[in-house]
Amino acid sequence: MEARKSWSQLPWEQRAGIFLRAAELIAGPYRAKINASTMIAQSKTVFQAEIDAACEFVIF
Repeated sequence: MEARKSWSQLPWEQRAGIFLRAAELIAGPYRAKINASTMIAQSKTVFQAEIDAACEFVIF
């Protein structure tokens, strides 16, 4: 709840910037780890993991 206070006081541009940076990281250097984690945890193929994890996560 303490983090909520400081988060809500940030301008929307800064909050959006945080999400955009996270999307860049997931689409770039962490994409393989996200896909591998999905494949292991949910028994998905590489193609299913790409669609279900990386793509959906970045779009969100």
